[in-house]
Amino acid sequence: MYLAVTLLDLGFELHPRTELGDKGPDICISSAETNIWIEAIACGISPNDDAESENESEPVDEQVILRYTSAIAEKFRQYREYLNTGILSSSEPYLIAINGSRVPFSLPVDNSYDKIPDIIKAVMPYGDYTEVVDRDTMKTLKTGYSYRAEIVKPSGNKVATNIFLSQEYAGISAILFSNIDISNLPDKDGNDLLFFRNPTAINPLPIGWLKAGCEYRLEGNKFFKKRWQWVNSGIQ
Repeated sequence: MYLAVTLLDLGFELHPRTELGDKGPDICISSAETNIWIEAIACGISPNDDAESENESEPVDEQVILRYTSAIAEKFRQYREYLNTGILSSSEPYLIAINGSRVPFSLPVDNSYDKIPDIIKAVMPYGDYTEVVDRDTMKTLKTGYSYRAEIVKPSGNKVATNIFLSQEYAGISAILFSNIDISNLPDKDGNDLLFFRNPTAINPLPIGWLKAGCEYRLEGNKFFKKRWQWVNSGIQ
């Protein structure tokens, strides 16, 4: 409901679900060109997700990322069902909206510095931030993120973290993420949102489509980030 209200505040026209009954994605945005579908999930509450067997040997950030990958996998499974039943078309944009407020150790997205958020690490092969230092001079030679295309669980099971580089998942246009709950609402609806466009999407949304929160995009091997902020006269 919070997401729907925010979208209405941003000027989007939402299509009633009366024609679909209890079937189909949670939100449909109507436009002259196409329908844009959004499927929402609050992750960290399923008893059978990828992080079910968490233990102390798993780093905290990997535990968080596994919760996100589990939620995305479930909503991607539903996306394929919607395609197979004709509820939506393969030519229509499809977004997965994730709320991580119930994930243990999940932190609010801090857009004030350049750390790659964990939700992006769940779909792109970025691992820990590393720094290479010359042992003799102690000067920093190189900084950057390590490559991590999967997380190997203590059980030996592998969970992919690079799905946004796979054509199999190209039907997902973008990820919307928030870590707020009813007791921790932002000063203005939408300021908490993170919007990450799938670089391989077959139905991409234009840059600046959401105009709320913080938008991340990947072009080549570089990340770009834009922070949208509500002001008295609107959004800038």
